[in-house]
Amino acid sequence: MHKSLLLILAAAIGFIQSQLHLLSMDVSRKYDVIVLGENTTKIFEQESTGVYSTITQFSSIESSSDLSELQNVIVLIPTTDLDDVFTNLLQVRNGPLHWIYLLQRERHLNSRDLRLLRKFAETSLGRHLEINSLIFIIPTIPSQLPETTHAVELYAIKDKILIDRFPLNLPLQTADLGNIFTRRQNFWNESIRAVAQPLEALIPGQLSTEFSGSKFKFVGGFDFFMLDFVAEALNFSIVPVPGYGWVKKSPNGSLTGMAQQILNDEGDISIISQKMLTERKEHLTFLFPTGEYGVNAFLLRKSNNRLKDILFRSFHLSIWLAIVSAWLVLAFSMWIIKVLKRKWASLTNNDDEIGGHSFVWAAGTARTIGWHVRPDSFPMRMIFICGHFMALVIYNAYSAAFTSILSTDSTLIQTPGDITKYQYKILLDDVTRILDVVVERLEGKPIDAKGLVSRQVPFAEAVPRLYGRQTAFISDPDVFYPNLKKYLQSATNLSCSEIDAKICKDIVQLRVASTTFKSAWFVKKNSPFTPFLNQKLVLMNERGLRYRYRSIYSRENSVRCPQRKRSIEASEPMILTDIWTVYIILFMGTVVSLVILTAEKMIFKFVSKHITF
Repeated sequence: MHKSLLLILAAAIGFIQSQLHLLSMDVSRKYDVIVLGENTTKIFEQESTGVYSTITQFSSIESSSDLSELQNVIVLIPTTDLDDVFTNLLQVRNGPLHWIYLLQRERHLNSRDLRLLRKFAETSLGRHLEINSLIFIIPTIPSQLPETTHAVELYAIKDKILIDRFPLNLPLQTADLGNIFTRRQNFWNESIRAVAQPLEALIPGQLSTEFSGSKFKFVGGFDFFMLDFVAEALNFSIVPVPGYGWVKKSPNGSLTGMAQQILNDEGDISIISQKMLTERKEHLTFLFPTGEYGVNAFLLRKSNNRLKDILFRSFHLSIWLAIVSAWLVLAFSMWIIKVLKRKWASLTNNDDEIGGHSFVWAAGTARTIGWHVRPDSFPMRMIFICGHFMALVIYNAYSAAFTSILSTDSTLIQTPGDITKYQYKILLDDVTRILDVVVERLEGKPIDAKGLVSRQVPFAEAVPRLYGRQTAFISDPDVFYPNLKKYLQSATNLSCSEIDAKICKDIVQLRVASTTFKSAWFVKKNSPFTPFLNQKLVLMNERGLRYRYRSIYSRENSVRCPQRKRSIEASEPMILTDIWTVYIILFMGTVVSLVILTAEKMIFKFVSKHITF
C-alpha cells in the first residue's frame, strides 16, 4: 500500500517534469514534409514544419540524395481503402525509424478494420515495429480544418503488436505526434529480461538472488528495488537472467560477461550497475546513473612518529625563520645602540660588554636565558626587556607547536604520492575495471597487461597480505569493506561493532584519483526501451526514491566508526618514544663534547711536553 501511494504521488507530481529530460526526438524542431502523391493539403501548423516536397512513390526517396539525408521528416501518404493502407505499410516498414509516417485514409478505421490491421501487422510488420515506431493512420483532412480528429498509432513492445487510438488537435503539431512517451507508458505486462551477476557474497545489499531449483530469482537489494519500481511504473514483468561475469575487455577489444549477454540479445537490460567507461560506451548504452564512485586505496594504518621523522618534524621553515630573524633583530638592535652610544655619549662597562657580545646575548635571550650583567643605560634596558618579551612569546609558541605535533599520532601515508614514496606494493581487486590508469599515475610508468593481471588478486588473498605486508589495495569501498568484515568475522571472535571499531583503527582509506566514475545499468546500442527506462530512473531521482534505496544499501556496505571524544582526558599522553630524539641529541652533544675535551687534553699534553715557553 505504501509503495502504491509513492508511485501515484511520484507519477502525479513529477511526470511532466521528468519526461522532458529524455525525449529522444526534438519535438520543437521543424520537420520537412514529404507528400506521396498529389495531395498537398497543409494540415500542419506552419511554424512546426518546413518545406513541402511531393514524390510519386516511396522508393524514390532512396534515389534522391536530398531527401534521404533529411533527419526530421514527416512522410504524408494519402490512401484509398484498407488494402492500400497495407500496401503502403509494406513500403514504409524499412524506412528510417526516426521519420514520422502519416497515412491518410478517407474514413476512420472501424473495429473490423482494426482487427484486420492487427492481423496484417502480426504477419507482415512484427519484426519491423518497435515501441518507438512512428506510424500513424488518420482520416483524410478536408480543406476546412475541423478542430480535432482521431489517429491510430501502430507500434510493438517486443512481440506484442499494439494499435491505439488517440485524439489530435488541428492543425497538427509535430509535438503531438512525436511525444510518444506520454502515451506509451504501459508495456502490457511484457517480459523484460534483466541480466544480473549473483553478487550477494561479494557486495551484500546491492542485489540478492537465489536459485529455486533451476529458476533464478531476484529477492532484494538496491538494484532490485530500483528495477521493481521501474517495472511497476511501466507495467512489465521481470525475467531474471543469471550473468556470466563482470564486464571486462578482452584482448581483441570486445566486451565479455554481462555485456556480451546484452550484445547477443540474451537479455534486454543489465541491472548490475557498471562504471560508465569510454571503452564500454562504444558498445553499450548506459542509462541514467544510479551511483558515483571514487578510486580509493586501502592500507594498514602506520604511525608517522618514528625516530627519523620526529627528529625533523617540528623543524618547519616558518618556525625557524621566526626564531632566527628574532635573534638577528635583537643582536643588531643591541649592537647599533652600542655603536651610537659610544659615538654620542660615554659607554659603561656593562653596556660595552653586552653590546660587544650582542649575538651571544641574543641567542641566549631567544632561549629565555638571562645574562650575567645588566645594562646601565635606559635605551639598552628597553631593548633588553623587549627582547626577553619577544623571545618568551616565540619560545612558548614553538614549544606548544612542538608538543602538539609529538603528542598527535598522525598517519604515515597521507597523500597518494606517499604510497610510492614509502615503496608500498600496489594490489588491485579482480572486480573493479578502472585501475590500470590509476596505477600508472601513482607509479609514473606504464603497466602492461601481464603486470596488471599479476596485481589483481581476490579478496581472500588480498586481506591477509594487507595486514602482513606493506601493501596498498585499490578497490571500491562498497566492495572492500564488506569483504574485510567477512574476513575478520572468520578470523576473530569480535562482534560487529568491535569489527567496525577495529577497521576504523587499522585501515586508512585514501582517495588516489580526483576523477569520479558514474555507474549505471546498460542496454544494447539503440535499444528502443532506453528513453522509457531513463524517464522512470530520472523520476526516481527527482522524487528522492533513489537516495532512499541508496542510503539503505550504503548502511549495509559501510563501516560506522565511533566518534572520538575531544576531551583532554581522551588525548594520548606523550611517551618515551615520542621524545626519543631529545635524548639522542643530548647524547650526541655529550659525545661531541667528550671528543673535543679529549682532543684539547691531548693537544695540551703535546704542547707542554715539546714546547718550552
